[in-house]
Amino acid sequence: MTQTTGHITLRNMKVEVSTDNSTWTNISGESNSIAISGGEIGSGEAYTAEGNLPLVGIGKVGLTEAKVKVIYVETSGSAWNTFFDAYVNGSDVYMRYSPKGGSTGNLMFTSGKGFVVSPVYPQGEVSDGNPTMCELTFKCPGFTKTTV
Repeated sequence: MTQTTGHITLRNMKVEVSTDNSTWTNISGESNSIAISGGEIGSGEAYTAEGNLPLVGIGKVGLTEAKVKVIYVETSGSAWNTFFDAYVNGSDVYMRYSPKGGSTGNLMFTSGKGFVVSPVYPQGEVSDGNPTMCELTFKCPGFTKTTV
């Protein structure tokens, strides 16, 4: 197979957040990274008296976890405020992101109802001059792939 030339980077990724799965706020200017884990499909095996190899089955899809980093901005409506409030209040959060920027024809990945399950406090070094970041853990049932 010939080496691909169709690869992308996440430099133009569009990230949005919603508290009602209807009204979406673009947080691309304040989000820094997203790392998805979990979502594995359960599997099992059983052996029978006849035969030497197992019977294999699959089960349900596990919980998905997203580690998200945002810039710490104290203004009302900021990504940090949205996630902090959701954490403190235990309220619903939905996320969606489009790796190529969210233009027509791009893929988009939208979460089911989830919750912020880790504290969203500012952190960082005092001497390096980098913008203050916050990392949060968002847990949801998974993401659905659609086309914008």
